[in-house]
Amino acid sequence: MIKPNLIEGNRSRISLDGPLMPKRQTINDSYARHLDRFNWTHFATFTTKNELGIKAARRLAETIGSKIHCHMLQSKLKMFWMAEAFSFRDGYHLHCLLYCPRPGDAEQLKKWSEKSIGTCRILPKKGRASDYVVKHIHKAHSDYDLIQAP
Repeated sequence: MIKPNLIEGNRSRISLDGPLMPKRQTINDSYARHLDRFNWTHFATFTTKNELGIKAARRLAETIGSKIHCHMLQSKLKMFWMAEAFSFRDGYHLHCLLYCPRPGDAEQLKKWSEKSIGTCRILPKKGRASDYVVKHIHKAHSDYDLIQAP
């Protein structure tokens, strides 16, 4: 609702500032708000030893999703991933929001990924980790997806 201000007698002007104006939303804010509706339990970063291209990053994310769903955890998978370019070397790494419903699921994933992939950091999700995951979503050379069990 926009509140009119009376200025110079009967002339009115619309005020666009103040508590009635909603905060301008960015694409990243919209994505983050959408992702916050899921019950994420963990935030993860996966980094390979070798350079990872954008297509290989997608294959890696799908491999991680397959491993979680079929072979290792056999639970309802929910994972949002995003490939982010390194700022200090060539290639990409993955940031993920994970849903690990059972105790020990995240630790099991970490053990498997450190043997198979490289460096892995999995932390309990606190605050709005979704803001961090989607920070590069609008860039031309990025890739992302939501993987859910059927």
